[in-house]
Amino acid sequence: MSPINLLSMFSTVFKSKPFYCSIVSIAVFLTAMQINNLNIDSQMDFNLRQENQKLIQLESNLSAQILDARIEYPWRIILYALHGTSTNDEVIAEVRKWFALKWGAQIQAVYIVCHYDRKRFLTILNEDETSTICRMAN
Repeated sequence: MSPINLLSMFSTVFKSKPFYCSIVSIAVFLTAMQINNLNIDSQMDFNLRQENQKLIQLESNLSAQILDARIEYPWRIILYALHGTSTNDEVIAEVRKWFALKWGAQIQAVYIVCHYDRKRFLTILNEDETSTICRMAN
């Protein structure tokens, strides 16, 4: 069958049943739109998941930076107060003096560092001495 005959046959069908052809056309159009919307929705879901992961990572980084900032000032108080000490035994004796004299800023600084970032003490003391100081803060 030639393309012209096929065209005339479709044309005859379309002329005799225009209502059905319109419904079929609309159905095909709506199906195509639905498929297109599904593709758009899945792409949007993918993009939202990616953005959510970025936000989670950003929140994690900010939380770590905030914790570092909260610990930095107490740590600087401790380092400043220990400025004249040169040995680990002198450090322990100085911290004991803070607790004996009830020096609030130093005691609170030791408490904060022991509870939130105990590893900082390991930069100036060993594990046993760090434990000794942190026991005093409890």
